[in-house]
Amino acid sequence: MGAISSVASAALSIRGQQIQRKTQQQVQERATKAANQRHLAAMSAERARENQEMIAVNQQVQEQTRRVMEAKATARTSAGESSVKGTNVDALLATFTQRYADFRYATHEQARMSAHNRELALQSAGHQYQQTWIDINRPLPQVDYVGAAVGLGKDLTGVARNYSRDLRIQTQQSRPG
Repeated sequence: MGAISSVASAALSIRGQQIQRKTQQQVQERATKAANQRHLAAMSAERARENQEMIAVNQQVQEQTRRVMEAKATARTSAGESSVKGTNVDALLATFTQRYADFRYATHEQARMSAHNRELALQSAGHQYQQTWIDINRPLPQVDYVGAAVGLGKDLTGVARNYSRDLRIQTQQSRPG
């Protein structure tokens, strides 16, 4: 009876390890899939935000270009109507041109820095995704057949020892005298 329970125990231990391994593998697969989806969604959202920022910058530049052109046209028209010519008009137009150039430079420099920061954030997110993937996909434990066999061997040795002892005791008790 002891030998049967030892063999059954070893078999159940192996089967339990197999089930645990398969379950862990399924959990890892689901977690990896979820991490992939989160990462792709984050990257997609960041790219959409980048596109929206680029559109906003372009709209600001277009609006400022329109304003400068209108201001220059108004200045020329006003100067022409009041018969003002020369350096004052040229200086006013140069001021408009310089302010517009400063605005464009600042706008594009800000967009460049924003793009650089975004790239750093995307790289960081990529590194975080890699670390998450590594954390999720740790090696699965192997089924310990050797350990189960050693345990079974110990149990069977104990069963044999007990059987031998019980047999000796019975033999001694059955002898007269």
